[in-house]
Amino acid sequence: MAQSPISPKEVVQDCFPPRIACLWSEDAEEICRKNNLSVLQLLLPFCRPNAEMISSDLTNRRFYMKNFSLHLSTVEHAVPPNPTIARNLFHDAVAEAVDTFKPEEAAQLEVPLRDGTLIVSATTPWFDAFRDEYMRHFPICDYECIRDFLGCIFVVSTAVLDPITKAKALIEQQVQQQANQKYPRWFGPNILKFFIVLEDLSASTDESRVRGESAMHYFTSTYGEHNCWLLKINSRSPKDELDPWTTFTPFSRRRAGKVEADDAIVENGGDEGDGQGDGAVDDGPADHPLATRKGSQKSPSKVTEVVEIGKLLGQEDGERIRECLVAFTTKCLIPYAERQIRILNELIISKKGIHRTLVNATKKIFGPSGPPKPAQRASSTSNLSQVVYAGEAVELQNRKAGDLSFMFQLYDQAFQFFQSARRDYSADQAWNYYAAASEMCGLSAFLSPTAGFSSVNAKGFPIQYFEAAIKSYSDVSKTSPQSVRAIILATEVCKALHLYAEAAAFFKNRSPEDFDLLYGLFLEQAGHCFLRLPQAQSPRRFAFQMIFAGFRYFKAAQRKLGIFVYQLALKVLDGRGWIVAEDHIRLNIIRHCMTLRMFQESMPHFVSLLTG
Repeated sequence: MAQSPISPKEVVQDCFPPRIACLWSEDAEEICRKNNLSVLQLLLPFCRPNAEMISSDLTNRRFYMKNFSLHLSTVEHAVPPNPTIARNLFHDAVAEAVDTFKPEEAAQLEVPLRDGTLIVSATTPWFDAFRDEYMRHFPICDYECIRDFLGCIFVVSTAVLDPITKAKALIEQQVQQQANQKYPRWFGPNILKFFIVLEDLSASTDESRVRGESAMHYFTSTYGEHNCWLLKINSRSPKDELDPWTTFTPFSRRRAGKVEADDAIVENGGDEGDGQGDGAVDDGPADHPLATRKGSQKSPSKVTEVVEIGKLLGQEDGERIRECLVAFTTKCLIPYAERQIRILNELIISKKGIHRTLVNATKKIFGPSGPPKPAQRASSTSNLSQVVYAGEAVELQNRKAGDLSFMFQLYDQAFQFFQSARRDYSADQAWNYYAAASEMCGLSAFLSPTAGFSSVNAKGFPIQYFEAAIKSYSDVSKTSPQSVRAIILATEVCKALHLYAEAAAFFKNRSPEDFDLLYGLFLEQAGHCFLRLPQAQSPRRFAFQMIFAGFRYFKAAQRKLGIFVYQLALKVLDGRGWIVAEDHIRLNIIRHCMTLRMFQESMPHFVSLLTG
């Protein structure tokens, strides 16, 4: 596989951050609009706290959390996008990465050949862009709870006479959405609630400060002192020459805090954005640089109008927002998660005890065969993957406890929960649930600080967890989102452990052939694996994989990328006597260069074909 800007462990961790919903009142939105930001955009740059985060497992052992991040999103944007729109987003992300790629600035990989050295780019930013976009728009499924909302942040302001009434209306709105809508899903009936009271310092009065103190007193007495925060913003004075907000904003880093209006989608600070690709229309003005148009993606035409971001926000405001989210995480979110894990563990122990008692009593009365399996009770058809569990089933409680432990980096504890759920799913022949639990077992083992797997002890890694997950997913459909995600994450683990042969097998044998862009990306990564085999590098196999990948790229209308990988293949096969293969490669390069009006790039291949 090609190199990535971040490590495989960071890739896995960024795929599963705790997810928190955001709801805010109109007056809070108006305060943020003074800076051409929404409330969500105000908070997004601070979703990766730099403070020291510590979580505790069931035995009260403390663990330091590294690379921890939050995923903040609106309820509307958490709805999975239409599959057609999602594929268009994937194509746009890959095309943008190809357009901005500069081979001369990328890291190089040198591979010795018989008569020289093959130099190829060691990075493939288009694959990284596809991976991030794919994980960002991954659909919600019934087999896991790791993408459910753990809680909700309610934002009101002191600009209205009664912020408490506004907060109660937002709570009622959230309750109605949780009760009446299938998506998004919530982790449980009693979600975490956190309240932010915004105070606009540019228009602050004595009355507004009194209202803020009164609201904070109410939230503290009702929900607890750690479940609310008074956030003061818009403190920047006109004398400030430096605009610090450009340092914090992840969606743009233009000079002087100005952005062009061609940016369409906000990226989340936890590498999983707020999901605006579902075609929802932002509440902001149509010319806002972060607005999305309904049913469309990034517009190819750039708008020259610029708006100023964060004109009232100073360095102190940024520190206050950061302090707010750090306090939310350390004093509210992490304790909440630890309490939920303990509650789930007690439920699992009690239910399993009752289950064993009933089974033993049944065996004494009816013989050793016992009652029928849950899978047989749930379905009379031959398709035993359609097992349906009740919400209070011990198997799902195991999965929920494992998901919570994984999100807060308690990987050894998560592995135990996932392993227990995996055994139950296997006994019930609930293969989709079994596949999801197997995938998480593999990821937990990889991230476990106790096991400490690396390239040195890679042979001891239980790769069979990923093999079982991908096989179970692929038996249903090779193009299922769960199957694709399992392949991406399994190969990231293989890359970290230098198991390039296994990674190539995952990419080649489980690739979805009816999704040309994805198939091409997987074949290209398999080719890079052949260049990194520790004992037997195979440039020729790399060249063939590039040709196969290029063919898929051309079918997917990714012509620039197809030309690029065909040229990599030509570097290997040129002058080796493979005349027919060379002519095929050159002819395809010429044809697609002419389509893109890249006449200068096609000239050397024209000359080679005409001169023989």
